[in-house]
Amino acid sequence: MEKPPGWGSGGGGAPPFTPSSQLVKVKSLFKRAAHMMEALESEAAAARAAARPLPPFRVGDVVDVSLSVPENKGRPSAFRGLVIARRSRGLASSFRLRSVVNNFIVERSFPLYSPHLTQLTVVERRKVARGKLFYLRRKPISASRVPGGGGAGGAARSAVQGSEARAAPGKGKPGAARKK
Repeated sequence: MEKPPGWGSGGGGAPPFTPSSQLVKVKSLFKRAAHMMEALESEAAAARAAARPLPPFRVGDVVDVSLSVPENKGRPSAFRGLVIARRSRGLASSFRLRSVVNNFIVERSFPLYSPHLTQLTVVERRKVARGKLFYLRRKPISASRVPGGGGAGGAARSAVQGSEARAAPGKGKPGAARKK
């Protein structure tokens, strides 16, 4: 039996796109053209990724993002935070950052292929055992701190705590007694 042109080699099936007048069951145009939209979207995402390559990052990394704000005459704005989620949806891919600014927790979501995203740098890589870190929302503020994460909170406080820990020898170690 001769197959019509455009049929796959796997046996039965239909050509990639059949005119509506030849269909027995008519589906919505959205369902019929979904594979074409996916192909166009993946091509657009690949073109934007080639034009402006981003470093590979994953959930748990501390990332520094700089973007131009069109409402503020295109002036650059910076944000540093912990990546708590990534959403891979082709051209609509995005990631969510969490940081502490002036003792307030701030979560921001950024589209990955936005033209306003000017630079993305990975500051620190942290190893995590989850794909999404939404459990940090139930934790205290200290779990969301990143070094230099904004305001006078993160880096200055961690430097002070580090110097206090070095100044008190023998504390915190079980069984460590001072000799007289």
